[in-house]
Amino acid sequence: MAAKKGAKASAVPSKGGKGSGGKSATKSALPAELAAIVQQTDPEKFWTLLNDTVFPRYERYGLEGLSRPERVAHCVDWLVRETEAVGIKKWFEEIAGNYPYQTLEAFKEIGAEHTYELLEMLFGVFPEEVPDDQDERLAIMLDFTGRERRAFKEFDAAWADYQDDHMKLLKEYLEEHAAEWRKE
Repeated sequence: MAAKKGAKASAVPSKGGKGSGGKSATKSALPAELAAIVQQTDPEKFWTLLNDTVFPRYERYGLEGLSRPERVAHCVDWLVRETEAVGIKKWFEEIAGNYPYQTLEAFKEIGAEHTYELLEMLFGVFPEEVPDDQDERLAIMLDFTGRERRAFKEFDAAWADYQDDHMKLLKEYLEEHAAEWRKE
């Protein structure tokens, strides 16, 4: 669970990341669409192909209707793309932020320890848990003081300074969980 009120709001943890050891899952044959995603080496094309594959399923079935690896991919993709494009504050302001704890767990599942720590610390600026309702989040964020607003800037600075290799970690995760990928 993320930090609660009164927790340190700084978004600058120690650098971390998932090592390559400790994997015990057996890789299975990749479904064709998943193989196309994980074989993509260009980051922009990887994230676009991932989004083009998973987002329509999210729109059709909702987050809970996705398979576990699709949920993880969708949450990671949404946060990475929002943060890269305009910053983490925008992710919280948008519908993408409606899945705060699912997104936090997705980064943990892929082994993005640094991102997990950054996000967990940023959750600590909310007075209670981060609401999964966009309007509730926005209402809380309107009352943020300079300290809370600085935490978003610190997150973005730490993100720009160092980040886990999300594409690599997500590819590895998807390969490990290929048998769970939806077959459509």
